Amino acid sequence: MISLLTPRPLALLALLALCVACVSEDGTSPERYESAFFQPDDAMASSEWSNSYSVAHTINGSGLPEGFGPADTHADYGGSNHWTTSDGDVEGAWATYSFNGPATMDTLYIWHHRSTMPPAYSDGYAITRFDVEFLDANGEQLLLLEDLAGEPELASAAVYEFEQVEGVRDVQITVRENNGDEQVTGIAEVAFGLTR
Repeated sequence: MISLLTPRPLALLALLALCVACVSEDGTSPERYESAFFQPDDAMASSEWSNSYSVAHTINGSGLPEGFGPADTHADYGGSNHWTTSDGDVEGAWATYSFNGPATMDTLYIWHHRSTMPPAYSDGYAITRFDVEFLDANGEQLLLLEDLAGEPELASAAVYEFEQVEGVRDVQITVRENNGDEQVTGIAEVAFGLTR
């Protein structure tokens, strides 16, 4: 009876190998980055209006219902639920989204800036033209999508499909123009997916 309870070395090694295969170095599951809908782990931006309008609000679900998906409507613009750039940072403004492990994707979801007045001083904050660059862990370009069209009137996610790209660690969105405001621009929420 005691021999049945004693761990067997080969069985333990097999179990350990199985556990190592299902968790990456940082403790995340690789499957997380190969699902139909997932969000980045971190975000940085060229500028931010203030902490209340930080780029972190584009990856935390603020302004969306719990368990949200692409069809869900984003709340109107308000503090702590959108990213808004600092004054004068429009053309060339960027947001970079990072993953703790290599991601595979073929879809980008963007909830465009709602530019609700007030607190916005104009309804022209939303991005209307932008580029998206996908980078590997070494910063090498994997894919570049240029001159994509924003959908500023859409309250749910705008869906951008592209060829499947693997090994993505960073995605940078660079603004070409917004829908009229000369001072600021931004994004409400961002997600990615592997859908095909």
